Amino acid sequence: MFFLAFRHIFARPRQSILTLLGVALGTTAFITFAAIMTGFQSFIIDQLVNNDAYVKISAKEKIITAEDLDQSLFKNKEHVFWITAPSGRRESAKINYPLGWFHKLDKDPRVLAYSPLIGAMVLYIKGGVSLSGKLQGVDPVSQSKVTNIVSYMTQGDYSSLSGGGNRIILGSGLIAKLGAKLNDTLLISAGTATQVPFKISGVFKTGIITLDDTYG
Repeated sequence: MFFLAFRHIFARPRQSILTLLGVALGTTAFITFAAIMTGFQSFIIDQLVNNDAYVKISAKEKIITAEDLDQSLFKNKEHVFWITAPSGRRESAKINYPLGWFHKLDKDPRVLAYSPLIGAMVLYIKGGVSLSGKLQGVDPVSQSKVTNIVSYMTQGDYSSLSGGGNRIILGSGLIAKLGAKLNDTLLISAGTATQVPFKISGVFKTGIITLDDTYG
């Protein structure tokens, strides 16, 4: 059987070599493509999953409707007609008793780590440059347990946020647009006349433009 196989192989050496090269190139291309896809998949998982918490607990936004007020204010009335029906969001969304959630999470054996977070849209000001972005207030120790932000630090030290005072780390794109550098001081305004100074104690780069260009 092997004799017949070798006989056919050496009977047409050029065709056999071309066939062998085709199989080798196809196998090489498949292995290369599979390796690229595996690496890309790991990168996507790291960027989309490990950059954020697995579970988030946030306040529910309640939208006011005419039916809600009809039931609470006019229970005994058959028909209520509004000249202008109420609408919009009911007050600001917030968690009224966050400590209660902390106690629940501390007692739950399924929870390995958690971190409180407060976010707001703000205005970053450095000299004559003003940029809108997102500001997140975190506890540095607990935040490093639920995200891998520490691994994306390119300048400064993430733990410096625990050093006291108003300290902030900025995305690489945001600090570049502001024309600032490490240890500079910038002003942050949350839509009021008050501008609070913050010292830049670090820079991070995740590779996600929406984060690097707007977050601090």
